[in-house]
Amino acid sequence: MRFPRQRKWRLRPEQPQWQLSCLRFNHPRLLPRFPKLRFGGLLVSAPRQHLEFATMWIAGRLLLPLLLVGVPCFYLTPRGLLADESTWTAAPARVQVAQDPLLIPKGKGMLFVPAMTLPRDNEPSYQVFQNRRRVASANPGRGVLLAPGAYEVLIGTGAISQMIKKSGVQLTEGNTTLMKPDWAALVIDVIDEGRASINESYELYQHESQKLVETGFGVEEERGERVRTWILKPGIYDVVRVGQSFSTVNKYSVRLLPGELTQRNLVIDDSGEFIGFYPRPVL
Repeated sequence: MRFPRQRKWRLRPEQPQWQLSCLRFNHPRLLPRFPKLRFGGLLVSAPRQHLEFATMWIAGRLLLPLLLVGVPCFYLTPRGLLADESTWTAAPARVQVAQDPLLIPKGKGMLFVPAMTLPRDNEPSYQVFQNRRRVASANPGRGVLLAPGAYEVLIGTGAISQMIKKSGVQLTEGNTTLMKPDWAALVIDVIDEGRASINESYELYQHESQKLVETGFGVEEERGERVRTWILKPGIYDVVRVGQSFSTVNKYSVRLLPGELTQRNLVIDDSGEFIGFYPRPVL
């Protein structure tokens, strides 16, 4: 039942107990002698079931805008906009900031690019530019102190044209600017059929552009070598044997998601042929 809006209700003499001060939800048939309920500054006399309905109606009016705005944002937010830090081998981004030993002096701000893997030196360094001039460089997981202002940050593996560019990064005095990790990380361990690490090379291509990113290498763990971490734009990448063209059928693909670390084992047999990824990626 809908309650018409009225600013004022004229009381009839034979019904002196129909009291209402500036009632907004009223109807002459809904105001017999029943208990009164106060809505904020409004004194309402109505049957209990109508008072309950009015309470629900008011709550609905207050909650509806939140539902219309909040629910679509929750369900329609792309997965890629949220970093899944549970896939990282490094600590969460805010923990890394808290653990950074740098103290911000007066007149400076700190720029912090989080690392996704450990040790942090495995990831390529990021570069900071201002007015087309490089002003700082550091490995992810370590902050840099800069004067307040706007900067351009290049993050990732490969040539400058292949790196992730972040323009208009603002730094303010005395504060830390934490970069949102919307790029992707990839770690490929090259192993033989016995799951032992071997020093074999491969080429990594971007699937859509079919451009070579760089050549990757396996490591020999007994010599203390460490597998490098690729920092790349999200998307699909193909791994092929060195010397083979991109059009070969003997290639293996992996999908990289924003803010996530993807780890794969590339299995190679005794003849040097690629057997595939383990575990097998789901595209």
